[in-house]
Amino acid sequence: MIYGYLYSKENMQQLKEFGISEKNIYTAREELFKVAKSGDIIVFKSIDELGEDFEEIKSNFDFLVIHGIILQFLEQPLLNTAGKTEDTLKTISFLLEYFIERKKRKINRIRGRKSAYKNLTEKQKEILEDFHMKKFLYRKQ
Repeated sequence: MIYGYLYSKENMQQLKEFGISEKNIYTAREELFKVAKSGDIIVFKSIDELGEDFEEIKSNFDFLVIHGIILQFLEQPLLNTAGKTEDTLKTISFLLEYFIERKKRKINRIRGRKSAYKNLTEKQKEILEDFHMKKFLYRKQ
């Protein structure tokens, strides 16, 4: 069976053109994941539609692949799972994990900067802001 996931109404035409009947197009991921069985195909416009963030995307990708559900992405056909070896699927999952870790590090770095700024004295904050203002003005010239 071929199913489609509809994130926005503008994708409806793409899914229909792909040959998916309207009754097999879902707007709720959880409902779709419960209906799909091993050997079924789920068509997404983009891998982003697998979840709200990288962690959910990776979790859903792994869940569906483990359960033998074939994934097709209209905008990223290289990520389609049909005919991929187990090693290739593990590589895709690893890359998703890499992006999760990278985003976490970036968030932690930003949080670290904010907490370091909070620990500065008023004089240190003033010097830092003055430095950044001069740097900004110098770029404008």
